Amino acid sequence: MKTAKIKLSKTTNANYILTMENSQYSIICIEECLNDGTSKIYKASCITSSRALAKHIFKLVVRGKVFGVTLSDVIYNLID
Repeated sequence: MKTAKIKLSKTTNANYILTMENSQYSIICIEECLNDGTSKIYKASCITSSRALAKHIFKLVVRGKVFGVTLSDVIYNLID
């Protein structure tokens, strides 16, 4: 649905994806390590059913350059 690619550090890029599954929005973060070419996938599932709130949270995650390992924590703190 919506994607963004940013550089998190000198050696790490992130691709963020806002998706919809069963009437609920989720955010996926795919981290790419530039040193060894490996990737890790992180997902925060079913964060909201509101399109406006999902887009707002997605923008905050991208602007904040959130690493995948903390993705769920950051999103759930934003929701609270």
